[in-house]
Amino acid sequence: MRTNIGKALAGRRDRVFIQGHIGAGWINDNMPAPEIWSSVNSTFNDLLTRLQTDYIDVGIFHFVDNDAHLKKYSIPISSNMLRGSKAKGIIKAIGMSSHNQR
Repeated sequence: MRTNIGKALAGRRDRVFIQGHIGAGWINDNMPAPEIWSSVNSTFNDLLTRLQTDYIDVGIFHFVDNDAHLKKYSIPISSNMLRGSKAKGIIKAIGMSSHNQR
């Protein structure tokens, strides 16, 4: 799917806003699984490659439902990657998503 989107964006990237989830993935109903977070750099690079772009507009900490989750997965592993990518202009802004309504 992402590869097809990348093809469709060819020559139009400057007219499209792209938001990418960082750490999106299920393993044995555990979301996000530690295995997903440990491969966050490679999965992010795959996103850029498939979308045929060298940046995204917003990188989202994905599935942050509580403080424990944020401390255990998001901050230690992806924070450095997101902040480093933002400093390099690969990610223009950083956001967060949650599946918990409380």
